[in-house]
Amino acid sequence: MTRTIITLFTILSIFLVSNVSAANTPLEKPQLDRDYLSKKIEHFKVDRLKFHEAVEELASDYHIPIGIVVNDIIILDERNQLVSVDLSDATVKEILDALLASSPHYKMEVVNNAINLYPSDGKNLLFDAILSTKIDTFVIHKSQSRLSVRQELLRHPAVEHVASQYNVSSLVLDFGCGFQNCYVGGNPEFSVVLRNVTVLEILNYLLAESGMVFWRAFNSGNYFTIVF
Repeated sequence: MTRTIITLFTILSIFLVSNVSAANTPLEKPQLDRDYLSKKIEHFKVDRLKFHEAVEELASDYHIPIGIVVNDIIILDERNQLVSVDLSDATVKEILDALLASSPHYKMEVVNNAINLYPSDGKNLLFDAILSTKIDTFVIHKSQSRLSVRQELLRHPAVEHVASQYNVSSLVLDFGCGFQNCYVGGNPEFSVVLRNVTVLEILNYLLAESGMVFWRAFNSGNYFTIVF
């Protein structure tokens, strides 16, 4: 029981610190064809932040599509390894390289026009499996809330089947709307039907097409969640 409480507290502490809110076109024809890594940023400064917080600030402040996978081992290490970066007239790649140099826990890939960051220690087998889970059909309706979309993704039978193989359960966090918009990408008109796609392809599609700029996946103990 104590372990469960600690695990839930860890997950909540990660997502309550900051939570970025996130045209219906075919998945195989993404609208984004820009090279975000070469985009110039006039000035980027973070001081003593956890790596995932610094990355989220980059994504939200400069509209850079980024997804990140975090686990509890990394979070514990990050508490004693805060990052500070102060760069002017730098590209997004230069900024990310500077952040990555301060944190040995991540590797970077560009997938479907989105920047994805993963644990580099090979201890993310759960999310390797979750993110590669194939979903036959995934639908987002007009005016469907972000919470509802997250629920349908995390509680999808294919995702739950994979999770059960790792003896973990999904945790759907409800932040409400607050100062953020209730809809994916802040657009109540956004809708899409995606077929034969992985969870990762869904998440990166939303980055490319809906207007949202960040997703974060996290697992701790017997729980996992994805927030956007």
